[in-house]
Amino acid sequence: KKQTSPWFSAKVTTENQQPISSVTVTPDTKNKPSKAKRYLKDFEIWVGKKAGEKAVKCGGPFAWSEIKKGPVTAPCEAAKSKHRYVTVILPGKKKTLAFGEIKVWMR
Repeated sequence: KKQTSPWFSAKVTTENQQPISSVTVTPDTKNKPSKAKRYLKDFEIWVGKKAGEKAVKCGGPFAWSEIKKGPVTAPCEAAKSKHRYVTVILPGKKKTLAFGEIKVWMR
């Protein structure tokens, strides 16, 4: 379903509350490249204290030339230990967000 600026958030839990150091987003390999481009072109990665919050920008917008090569990793060095949510957002109108996987790396 197409939406305005669709987003997905995931809560990160660790035993010792380490800060997030980077986030990797992998394109959905089940989609044809033309569809994958529509679903991820210009996406952004943010971290925050709650789902959907854009407190610290880790990276983006990412160009299709970066995405089509495979997973995209963005450093999140400004993230604090209180930032427990990673949000992937696709800014714009009439967008559909789809990706294969998110990996979160801790300091």
